[in-house]
Amino acid sequence: MAEYRPMLRRAVDRGEVRADTPAIRFTMHMMSGAFAAHTLIDAQPPTHYFLLAYIDAVALPALGAPTA
Repeated sequence: MAEYRPMLRRAVDRGEVRADTPAIRFTMHMMSGAFAAHTLIDAQPPTHYFLLAYIDAVALPALGAPTA
């Protein structure tokens, strides 16, 4: 989980995410929640496609970042 902080810091430094975005402190929760919820609901680990779609539909909009 420690990898998220430097990644988010780089996004802030590049101007992709504002440092004062409220959701930034919940990013690790959002991502770990995606793994847990997908496994519980679909009874299988999340796929690469699911994670990319989740990031585009949930994480990036919550951070105010541009989506693909």
